[in-house]
Amino acid sequence: MSKKKKDTANVSVAIHKDCFKATIYPLGEFCREEHAILLDGRQLYRFEKDDILFREHETANGVFCLGSGRAKLIKRGHDGRDHIVRLAKPGDVLGITLFTSATYTTSAVALDEVQACYISKVNFLQIFAAHPRFAMNLMRSVARDIGEVEKRIAGVCQKTARQRVAEILLMLLNRYGIDQYQYLDIPLPLKDLANFSCTSCATLSRLLSDFKKKDLIRVKHHKIKLVQLDRLIQIAKLPAN
Repeated sequence: MSKKKKDTANVSVAIHKDCFKATIYPLGEFCREEHAILLDGRQLYRFEKDDILFREHETANGVFCLGSGRAKLIKRGHDGRDHIVRLAKPGDVLGITLFTSATYTTSAVALDEVQACYISKVNFLQIFAAHPRFAMNLMRSVARDIGEVEKRIAGVCQKTARQRVAEILLMLLNRYGIDQYQYLDIPLPLKDLANFSCTSCATLSRLLSDFKKKDLIRVKHHKIKLVQLDRLIQIAKLPAN
């Protein structure tokens, strides 16, 4: 697995602009110029697709805040296979297991080009302890992520593969939105989508083909457009809005 790449001067400028947007959640309030000193010592990195931000069992020396791009958090099972725990988007803070573990409990892998701000454990814990509002925002973010994981675990036990796939597609829509062509704005390969929905690639392909035949979705160049949201919500057994 490839190691993280240090930023270049050009990349530093691009990341700097993203990092200092107050909309980056939950670190936004510290990314304004007047509070930037609180993040002294941060390092700015660029990762290419499939690069590793950090590895499971490595010493947890700090956290990464995604400025742009998406990543997947994976955990190695007893069977030796990697299982996707959750997906991350810009603004998410990765590696906060340092609160409870001396090592990272998952690996983080870039799904596309990622620009991330690295903050040391010492600096991060100081901010957390001294600023209750930041701590509350971070707790909300973590609670949201835990809620998503719990729903997926419950779905594995209680739902059919068809229901799970429909629910995952809707979750991806809610979390990542759509691109200019109305397709899901997430570069998730078929094998990752199967992994995330706890199905085999063969079962996923069959279900996606069935969804296509019923005009529930459209697929082009490995990207998916959700056409009939109401029907997908019904299939997923989700409450209607």
